[in-house]
Amino acid sequence: MTKTKSQRIIEIDRKIKETLTALTLKQFSNIYQIIKHFNIDHNTLKYRFIKNKSITESHESTQFLTISEEIALNQ
Repeated sequence: MTKTKSQRIIEIDRKIKETLTALTLKQFSNIYQIIKHFNIDHNTLKYRFIKNKSITESHESTQFLTISEEIALNQ
């Protein structure tokens, strides 16, 4: 069974959060070890580290509802 786009996005976001945590805790001696260990594209990691926005947050301007409005509707 193939994963849906939203499942892949959630998985990528989770992996990037783990990568950023490892980076801030200095669990690896250099960035290349982190990229290889977590199998993350270096450009994606650089963008997330600098911008600090998830995929969902970066596309919020193109959506009808903001993330906070979606959360409120779900509740």
